[in-house]
This record gives sequence, structure tokens and C-alpha cells, in this order.
Amino acid sequence: MMTDKELLTALTSDNQALKDRAGRQLLEQNLHNFKKIIRNKGSVRTSIEEETMELFGEVFEIMMGFLARHPGWLPQHKLSTWLYTVASHQRIKMLEKRSKNPDNPSAKETTFQTLPGEESLISLEKEEEINTQEQNLRQKQKAFEMLSDKCKQILLLVFNEKGEKQINWKEMAAQLDENYGALRKRKHDCLQKLKKNLAVSEMEESQTHNNNNDERRREKRVDC
Repeated sequence: MMTDKELLTALTSDNQALKDRAGRQLLEQNLHNFKKIIRNKGSVRTSIEEETMELFGEVFEIMMGFLARHPGWLPQHKLSTWLYTVASHQRIKMLEKRSKNPDNPSAKETTFQTLPGEESLISLEKEEEINTQEQNLRQKQKAFEMLSDKCKQILLLVFNEKGEKQINWKEMAAQLDENYGALRKRKHDCLQKLKKNLAVSEMEESQTHNNNNDERRREKRVDC
């Protein structure tokens, strides 16, 4: 199984067999998400399978064009997330075109003639980055909520919203009516618990991601 970087390198290589292998892997990894876009966004004129493959072909063309203009390009996060974002954008454009040309059988095809500009693709990548940042924030919030009330109180006193230390230890010890040395040790223990909680939160998300991949593979076998 190739990594995202290996996939993109293979797709731009001169080795046709390697290109074909990378293309098959890319399709297999993203087929479920593309079908979900077709099912959830608008009506289907032909069949889910046909429109899914057509959408995949269009997004693949966009990606290859972007790679040609930016050799060595790699999304800041997962390639599948970037592809999903672009596919959602393209599906909406296609449906808008159809609504303007309801009786034109070529409306679907002409929609795919217009590729999003480079600025749009960069904007989509920024959106992907924001989504990832929000996901990381949710993980940290979940890890923090797993702490005891005492640990929450200590960490909220020690750090401000930007994660910067904001209080003198002696002032905090007096505020909490605790021994100065014991309080520093408690803060250290609370930070260790927070790190463990964050690891648990990330592991749970990883397990959810793996379960989703298993579901996609089962769906693929059923479709076949």
C-alpha cells in the first residue's frame, strides 16, 4: 500500500505499470467517499456507479493538472480529505449547471469541462487545514474534560487561552491554599494525565477511522 507521497510520485512517473497501480489504489481508497457524495448531493440521472466514476475521473483530472503546475505538491494533510473536498465542490457545480440546463443532456458533460482555478484549489486546501485544526481542538477539549476538577482548575490557572503561562506559582499556591512544592508536582502530574488522555482520544479516533475503512471494503465486496 503506497503512502500519499508515493501515490503522487507514482502518478507522475514514466512507469505506466506503476501509474496504473497508483490509480487503482486511489480509486479503491476513495470510491466509498465519492459514492457518498453522489448519494447525498442531488438526484442521480443515470446510476450511482456511473456518476461516481465520472466524478472520480473529473477530480483525478483536476489533481493531475495541479500536480503538473506544482511538481512535488503534497496536501498538508490527507490526500483523501483533499480529494473529498474537491469532489464535493465539483458535484455542487455540476448540480448548479444541471438546474440551469434541465433539458440539456450534455449539461453534465459541459460542467466537467470547467475546472476550478488554482486559487479555488488553494482555498479548498486551506479549508482542509481548518477542518484538521478543528478536529485537533476537539481532541484536546475531550482530553481536558477527562481530567479531574482539581486538575482542570490548576491548568486553567496556569495557562491562558493561548497556552501561555499566566500566573506566579506562589500566588497560585496561596489562591488554592496548597504547598508551593506540592502544587508544582500536582501540575506536572496533571499535564501527564492530559497527555495520556490525548493519546487515548487520538487512538479512539484512529479506531473509528479503521472501522470506516473496514466498512468501505465490505461495501466494495458487496458492490462487486
